[in-house]
Amino acid sequence: MGWDVGGSYFEACNCDAICPCRVVGYKPGRRSSHGICQFALSWQIAAGHEDDIALDGLGAVLAGW
Repeated sequence: MGWDVGGSYFEACNCDAICPCRVVGYKPGRRSSHGICQFALSWQIAAGHEDDIALDGLGAVLAGW
């Protein structure tokens, strides 16, 4: 069966916009704007499933330093 999800993604970090740490088009990112990367990423699944398991309404947050 597989999986399918749809929803929202949000990120925030301490870098100057646009965050230089990101990998874009397979090009590696650069170092953080201020030497230390502090970030929070979040995902909210509006609708989705993994095989026959419903994932609707679930969310996750990742924070790092």
